Amino acid sequence: MKTKYRHYSRFLASDNVEELAALFKTLSSKAKLNIVLLLRKGDFGIQEIAQNLDMQVSSAAFHIKSLEKNGIIEVNSTIGKHSVKKVCKLKTNKIDIDLAYDEETDSNTTFTYNIPIGSYIDFHAEANPTCGLANENELIEIADNPSSFYSIKKTDAQIIWFGNGYLTYKFPNYFIIEHEISEISFELEICSEAPFYNMNFKSDITIWINDVEVATYTSPSDFGDRRGKLTPKWWGENFTQYGELKRFTVSTNGVFIDNVLISEDIKLSDLNITEKQFISFKIGNKDDSFFKGGLNLFGSKFGDYEQDITMQIICK
Repeated sequence: MKTKYRHYSRFLASDNVEELAALFKTLSSKAKLNIVLLLRKGDFGIQEIAQNLDMQVSSAAFHIKSLEKNGIIEVNSTIGKHSVKKVCKLKTNKIDIDLAYDEETDSNTTFTYNIPIGSYIDFHAEANPTCGLANENELIEIADNPSSFYSIKKTDAQIIWFGNGYLTYKFPNYFIIEHEISEISFELEICSEAPFYNMNFKSDITIWINDVEVATYTSPSDFGDRRGKLTPKWWGENFTQYGELKRFTVSTNGVFIDNVLISEDIKLSDLNITEKQFISFKIGNKDDSFFKGGLNLFGSKFGDYEQDITMQIICK
């Protein structure tokens, strides 16, 4: 069974300064961070941690107590053959500290909707030089044949790639009809696509929302220099391994990529979010792209990030 982690999320306020200071102090210790690195591999007893990290058991116990107190790990007692054993387990996988908390923003309502990468409703994929889909266990149908993109198994896809083309998705919007929308964003893991992989291969990847061209992101690489954190073992080491997690946002102020304003030409009002029964999201290469380098799109069981395509809408 997969470990369920707690996402540690706080905003800086006058009543939690001491708590956050203690957390930062804990994470500033090299020994404690090495314990966290070890627990990413699995659960260990205190003596096992001390042995693996070449430290005294008393020192390991001291660091573990601090990590447990600050919510980074949890320690459970299990009954062994001859005694009770304390087992340490990673509890938190991500820490977010909001240093610029805004009460007005916090009062907004946020809707989040996830869609598997294989749930596209339209596509264009060219086999030159390559295209295909795979799930966590095997290729879907055959590689380098656009016909595979019609497979009924496509919804199981965990990686999709093509040298040129696009994918179109539709999200429901019934839950926002009665709300005043202030922002919409899409987050996904992507990179360029070259045969096998090429660390210096660029691609202009464009997104459209409700058929409006919103932004073009130039991916710097088809990443394959190391294995992706979630990429299954059967996937060859000489293939694409991971991507970059990119966030595309349109608000009343303009278009943002990873919270950086890139254009004020397109605003939220241009997207007509509530006029249809769905919100369409399209990603691919334009015919006149300078770097027409295709794309790889990663699902929750491939690449570096445990997520599919996530749409987030903030309403007042």
